Parts: sequence; structure tokens; C-alpha cells
Amino acid sequence: MKIGLLGTRGIPNRYGGFEEFAEQVCKYWADSGHDVFVYCEYKELNEVFEYERVNQVFIKASKLPGLSQIIYDFRCTKHALTQNLDVIYHAGYATSIFGNLVFKKELDGKLVYNMDGLEWKRSKFNRITRWLTKKLERAAAMSGAELLSDNKGIQDYLKSEYGVPSTLIEYGADIINDEIEYVDGYPKVFDLVIARFEPENHIEEIIAAYEKQKEATLVLVANMNTKLYEKLSSRIERAPNIIFNGPIYDKKELAFLKTNCRYYIHGHSVGGTNPSLLEALAAGCNILIHDNDFNMDVVGQYGQTWSNQMELVNLISKNVERSTTIDEQKKYCAERFNWKLISEKHLELFERII
Repeated sequence: MKIGLLGTRGIPNRYGGFEEFAEQVCKYWADSGHDVFVYCEYKELNEVFEYERVNQVFIKASKLPGLSQIIYDFRCTKHALTQNLDVIYHAGYATSIFGNLVFKKELDGKLVYNMDGLEWKRSKFNRITRWLTKKLERAAAMSGAELLSDNKGIQDYLKSEYGVPSTLIEYGADIINDEIEYVDGYPKVFDLVIARFEPENHIEEIIAAYEKQKEATLVLVANMNTKLYEKLSSRIERAPNIIFNGPIYDKKELAFLKTNCRYYIHGHSVGGTNPSLLEALAAGCNILIHDNDFNMDVVGQYGQTWSNQMELVNLISKNVERSTTIDEQKKYCAERFNWKLISEKHLELFERII
């Protein structure tokens, strides 16, 4: 089977999220004997290389603000149609306008959309972008293509909003059981957040909670290229109990942080199954999680919930006992969110539609 994966920045993973997913499942598919093509962003050239038996297709990215993703996805889709692929799997639905209008005949019977989260709810987008994103979501849902949901909440939303079914396939995470080498520069006791600076991740509320709780230390791992970071950067610099070094991509350092933190705090509220939350589960973290259906579907009994800043302050000011053991949490994660299972579920879906 020839499989093309579009809609990510590419592999190897340097960004997290969909890119980690792409690297994990595509390597498994290639090891299983399939011919796999992953489309990768590049500033200059259009060429094909190989990484871990997976074909990397480098497509030139656009620099047009607001339209860069759509133009990049158009270029990827156009190239994918020249490769005689059996399945064109798009991580997200930015190509839905092409699937419905420009390339409908060529894509018919081979297109799969991973519907991701409710991106049109993100306040970082202006009104026009949110309107367009909602239209793209609807176009994908009503396209007749195979739809995939990564969370029961997304599956239920697609059914209620558009009356369409979707296949539920979540993400995976690697269980961390090995003893992790100590990394210098961190205190003995700290709490951890790994997130993008976006309003829907409740970063501002989390920072405010630590400003009120001076005895607890927060290690914040996040990007810096957003308006919200610009708004909060001076507060972060002034807070003596917040350690912020920007994004971290070193897997050993991230593993150290996850396995040694007192609490892992997850504030995401828009979207389905979040990869960073799965990784926290897999590391055995004591999780303090924003209370919403998406998060609770993933964590279940393996986390303590908060809905606002004061509830979070109350949790971080005391030692919250787990309701289960670390081993029970890891067992739950390994059984439900392992990459082999996730990869095989995708292959079963692909084989059904071709």
C-alpha cells in the first residue's frame, strides 16, 4: 500500500504534536512493508529523501501571512496526486477546499481527514480566519471522505454538528520506565507545564496562580512566537519562581522533567487528544488537568481537575495525593495509547477504504 501523509511540518519530529504522531506511525507503516511518503515543509527545494525507510517529500513553504498553510497544503496535495498513492491522509482539514472543489475526482476514494480539534474556536485567529476555519471543517465533514477523530468528544461533535460518523483513533505515547539521568539547572522540587502560548491553553491563569503561590516553582516549556507570550513575558521574567527557557526539543531533558516534576499541569481546553498529555500519563506524572470533556476522556481517574485560577492555586498549595498508583496509570496508558495499536488501527482503516 502506498500512503501519503500531509498536513504536518514533517519528520523527524522537532515540533511535537502531529509531527511526533507522523514519525511514529509512518515508521511503523514502513516497517510493515508499506511505501510511505511524508510531506515536509522546506523553504527552498522540492525533493524526496529517505528517513528511517520513510520517504520525506520536501515541499516549498509559502511566506504569505494568513494563507501560508493553505498554499503549502495545496502544493502538497498537487504533488501527492502525481505519486499514484492508495491513501492520502491529511492531518487536519486545511485541504478540504481542494478535496471538494479542485481535486474532488482525483481524491475520491482515497482521502482521509484527521479532524483534529475545534481550531475555529482559537482566539489567536481573527474573525475572518475563524470563519474560514469553520467553513473548512464543514467542507471536510461533508466531503464524503473518510473522517477520523482522535477523541470521543470530537467524534460526538462531528455527529451532532454535521450528522456524520467518524472512526475513533487516538494518539500514542511511549511509557517511560528507565531511570533518567539528572539534568542540571533545575530545582529538586518543581511543577511542569508544556504548552504553546495560546489563550485556550490557560497559560495566563497558570502563571497568575504561581504568582500567588511563591513557595511552588513552575518550569514552563513553551514557544515564544505568539502575541500572548509578548503580553506575558515581563511577568514571567519578574516571577522568581517561574523557570522559562523557551521550547525544549531534547528528548532526554523532557523525559527528566516529566519523571521528576511534582505536578504536571495541563490547561488545554480546545481540541481532542493532546500528545503532551499522553506523554505525561506515560511518564507517571501526577496530573492537574483543566476540567473539560476532551481532557477527561483521556485522563479519566488519573488526574485532579481545576476550572479556574483559584482552584489551581488551592491544588498547587498542597500535596495532592494520587487516587491510583504510578504503575496503574502507566498500565492504563500502555493498554490504550500505545503506538503499535494506533498504527495498526490506521492500517485497518486504510485497507477498508481502498
